[in-house]
Amino acid sequence: MAINWTSDIQALYAGQVASDAAYQAPGTYGIPANYINSTNEQELLTLIEVLRAYFANITSAREAKLAGELLLRMVRALQLGGGTYSAANNATRAQTAAMRFYAAHQRDPNL
Repeated sequence: MAINWTSDIQALYAGQVASDAAYQAPGTYGIPANYINSTNEQELLTLIEVLRAYFANITSAREAKLAGELLLRMVRALQLGGGTYSAANNATRAQTAAMRFYAAHQRDPNL
């Protein structure tokens, strides 16, 4: 895939997200210190910032609605029930659900 989680996303956290007051403890939002001391939590905080930056950049309500629908479809595709969590399978399922919807979605000429 185009993005390597370790070299791209974790580097983004270390290089930019970690120094932003919103993502520090207690920071802007009162995050408890133990919420940012593991890779998993740092990844979630980076995802929040990536989405925030995206939503701050778009200028169309239609694009925002489409983005929301794509995110919902990705989350709905995850297998989160009992048993062992399969990151590879869930990544593929989420991407497939979003890309199939996107490919079938009538393109808005204003996007």
